Amino acid sequence: MILFVSGRCDIPAHYSLWLFHRFEAGFVDVRNPFDAHQISRIFLNEQNIDALLFCTKNPLPMMPRLKELAFPFLFHVTITPYHADVEPFGVDKQMIIEAVKELSDQIGRENVVVRYDPILFTNRCTPEYHVHAFHALAKQLEGVVSTIVISFVDLYKNTKANAKSIGLHPCTDALIYKTAQGIGAVGKQYGIS
Repeated sequence: MILFVSGRCDIPAHYSLWLFHRFEAGFVDVRNPFDAHQISRIFLNEQNIDALLFCTKNPLPMMPRLKELAFPFLFHVTITPYHADVEPFGVDKQMIIEAVKELSDQIGRENVVVRYDPILFTNRCTPEYHVHAFHALAKQLEGVVSTIVISFVDLYKNTKANAKSIGLHPCTDALIYKTAQGIGAVGKQYGIS
């Protein structure tokens, strides 16, 4: 089984100490989000776990202890081009880029994927803005990662609630195509798929 560590929250960024305690204990109890009375125990041993997948916006809290992990693992690190108006609690992007470089050195570029997502559109965040921001990111990550995943914003309950406050524009096919085409060309320029 591949254990997706960050399905409900960013555990590497906010609960890494707890996670290492769970590894020491050898199990974790997981409550079903749809039935609070149903709790499953996952044993954290090699009979049950083939690999770990960490998705995070901040791998820094985990990085000093990576050698303690007894399982193969990989990281998906999200780096977005947004400012405090969209991400009021964001960590300094340059620090995260440097962390990705260090992760790549420690565990290999094939085990580190960057996520540039979600792509959203506002008066400031146009296709040109995203292509420019992606170019700056790809330039810094050339030779560090081989893959950057992109996706476009999905409108669900929480997104809709915040859409007005950030001036979110509808994600049209034309905007998606223009942005993806520009990002794809930049990725090709830097050898990043």
